[in-house]
Amino acid sequence: MSAHFKNMIIIAFFISFPVTLFAQQYYINAYGQPDEKGIADIYIKSIDLNSHSIQHSIKLDGRGNIWFEKPVIVNLNNHKYLITVSEYGGLGRNTYPGGRYIVFYSILRANDRISLLRSDSLIGATIDILRQYQGEQGFRFGIRSDQDSTILLPTGLYSINNTLNFRLLSHLNTLDEPGLIRSINPYDYLIKLPFDTTYYLYYTHHNSQRWLIKLNTNLNTVLDSLNLESNGRSANVFAYHPQRNRFYCMHVNYELHTGEIDSIYKSREDYGINPDVSIYDPQTLELVERYSITDYPEGNYPGYDGGLGDVVGDFIVYYFFREEVYNYHPAMLFIFDTRTNEATWLRVGWR
Repeated sequence: MSAHFKNMIIIAFFISFPVTLFAQQYYINAYGQPDEKGIADIYIKSIDLNSHSIQHSIKLDGRGNIWFEKPVIVNLNNHKYLITVSEYGGLGRNTYPGGRYIVFYSILRANDRISLLRSDSLIGATIDILRQYQGEQGFRFGIRSDQDSTILLPTGLYSINNTLNFRLLSHLNTLDEPGLIRSINPYDYLIKLPFDTTYYLYYTHHNSQRWLIKLNTNLNTVLDSLNLESNGRSANVFAYHPQRNRFYCMHVNYELHTGEIDSIYKSREDYGINPDVSIYDPQTLELVERYSITDYPEGNYPGYDGGLGDVVGDFIVYYFFREEVYNYHPAMLFIFDTRTNEATWLRVGWR
């Protein structure tokens, strides 16, 4: 076979396969294996969603309680940066009691690999807020003194500059989520569904259940609603996927463990459901399809959590990281592929 013909085959291969063949990355924070005193290292990890595998894992210098389960992402000068923040002190998780509070932060660059660029700490500080919402150009952040009300970093919208220092973009007039509607009878605190630019879809809690709400164009009248709970015995993960033009709601099992060894509050054996995905038309909120999906593997269980999933390329992803008191438990990543309507569970550390 000639070299020219081989090159033509290679070119044809890349043309005929979609870009989704290649890695679609997702980034998480997690604890490592806790020691005999219940203290664990902190890791940042990149997940290849196509292969359902941990691609890279870096142990960070930070200690204490991971403030936000995912690193905040900043795009600067054509580079993607990841920022992880933790807080040590007081009676916080993953902390020895007593002493001054310390805020730790790490800044990494995410290219083909993730590489640590800077680690630093601020003694005598505690975090007011750390959060990042879809569509905001930056992340919400604020730090104050642990002994009085002195503001060390005013609560606002932040990015970083070329020297990897925090840069205040703007002050925040409210801590409400973007697009929040406080009340439309009979619902309160309606949150805009990301990626929907056509159907005026919102989600909310009402009567201890999650609901999908469709509003009119003036955003002052409820046209339709959909109860997202299955039977009260499952956690749910939901999202609107713009490429598929479908709303997905997954119902999955979970477990709750108390602080006592082998004492189980809620187990799959006692209350389990058959996990499934329900797929809806976003215009009519009518059910289009329903499929069974994979349950989590024995011993690697998610906790009672769930909610809005992240849309990453072809995937809907949810990170079950909500902590339980006293002990550490598996940190589980739920990965749903909208191309095949199949779900995968990946153990990524401890929560």
